[in-house]
Amino acid sequence: MKPTQLITAALIGNILLGGIAWGQGKALAIVEGYGKTQWGQSVEEVTKILGDDAEVGARKIRVTGEAPVVEINYDFLQDRLHRVRVTYGFPGKPESGTDHHALKTLNQLIAKKYRADPQVKRALKQADIYISVSSVNNGRVQVNYFSEKFTEIARKAKKEAQRKERLENMSSEDKEDRSKIFGALQDEL
Repeated sequence: MKPTQLITAALIGNILLGGIAWGQGKALAIVEGYGKTQWGQSVEEVTKILGDDAEVGARKIRVTGEAPVVEINYDFLQDRLHRVRVTYGFPGKPESGTDHHALKTLNQLIAKKYRADPQVKRALKQADIYISVSSVNNGRVQVNYFSEKFTEIARKAKKEAQRKERLENMSSEDKEDRSKIFGALQDEL
């Protein structure tokens, strides 16, 4: 292959691959986080990003809006962002029960964006990001973005904190008794 053909092939390859990556870019952004937030950020960090419109709680930040996005909840576990729930309300929705049309349509949109392309699907799986659509009884539909990775990290941190707290709260007499029992068991095991 001549050098000019090689350069042309490389440019076409970059354009094609760049187009593929650009098309997947929005879908793959969810691997890092939701919107401007990132999975694993603290309540404080997310609050700074969301600004004054955010209602801040200990384990949740809530932002309300106008239809179609009527509410976004950022959920925290051990002060780490691990789930985002986006609630939609569409004109003509039922006052109670399920908006079947909206539920079906959002499921199709999520499937098209996140499940149709094998590369996007694989990236979500590798990052332990799960996306689901569910109905809310007031005719609204909720899209849930969930980072299993940060949920598991938070669970482990919580267990470790509980373990340390138990040890700190244990009397020195109990610690001594436990050591004696474990020492005696060593010969029996």
